[in-house]
Amino acid sequence: VTVQLSAVPGVTAVTPVVVPPFMGESVWRWRFDAEGQSEEETATNPMVPVEMGGPGYFRTLGVPILSGRGFLDSDRAHAPLVAVVSEAVAKRFWPGENALGKRIRVPLTPTHEPWERGGQWRTVVGVAGDIRYRNLREQTPTIFVPWHQSFTQGFFAVRTTADLATVLPAMRRAAHAVDPALGVWRAQTMDQLLAGPLAQPRLGTVLMSGVGFASLLLAAIGLFGAMSSTVRERTRDIGVRMALGATPSRVRGDVLGQAVLTFAGGALAGLAGALALSRLLTGLLFEVSPADPIAFASAALLLLMVALGAAWIPAHRATRIDPAQALRVD
Repeated sequence: VTVQLSAVPGVTAVTPVVVPPFMGESVWRWRFDAEGQSEEETATNPMVPVEMGGPGYFRTLGVPILSGRGFLDSDRAHAPLVAVVSEAVAKRFWPGENALGKRIRVPLTPTHEPWERGGQWRTVVGVAGDIRYRNLREQTPTIFVPWHQSFTQGFFAVRTTADLATVLPAMRRAAHAVDPALGVWRAQTMDQLLAGPLAQPRLGTVLMSGVGFASLLLAAIGLFGAMSSTVRERTRDIGVRMALGATPSRVRGDVLGQAVLTFAGGALAGLAGALALSRLLTGLLFEVSPADPIAFASAALLLLMVALGAAWIPAHRATRIDPAQALRVD
């Protein structure tokens, strides 16, 4: 089936997988032991997720191999047992050492062997990047084993250059050509698989964006009202300056400058408060530090643009004041 699917136009990589992404952290999760550990050390080892797949697993799912190799077609049930560990596992169990060639034991046996408590020793042949297939928010230390040396199941992951609707009919025909009883069911794209884990973060983002937009709108209205009031109070002063030769651009610049000073004071107070409270938002952030300088600079720039936009109309009105009429104002 794998060979037939890889021949479908638009398919660039395909691999059998045992556990689809985002099925939860408790699926195929075991405590393993590394060679040379005592029984006491083994008992303190954490529970680590185990992923199982075919030779094209890492290429299909975009998991980088940092050293060594991935799975080969020769990694079958009667071949020497192998495993690939994620970078976090390598650093946890062999800090400062090369993980390649180390041996671990996972309670999995080749499909033709009877179940053995504790499993058999496997040689680490590769180190891969950490993944987020179990917990989208955190990189999960993971052990990868070939499915021919562990457990088989009828899931396939396919990387394509075309839309799913375009290649799915050809994939169904390819599977049917191998065995008329075979069918492709519940075909989902990665975006569809991500819809569930991202539903709550997206809802939170929409709600927080709505609150932020409302706050920004209220700030703009407040600044507009403050600058309009200031221009009205300074009508006589502006009229005198224009009568003495002040140009409209100079008057407009002075009003906008006062708006920038007002904004600067509020921005500094707001940034200080944001820095103080940013730690409370750590659990809501994804690959962004609570004190990310780009985020704070972008927010300050956006607020500056809003402040200038809110002050532009009062500033423009100030340039249209008639000096003679302004001088008659008590």
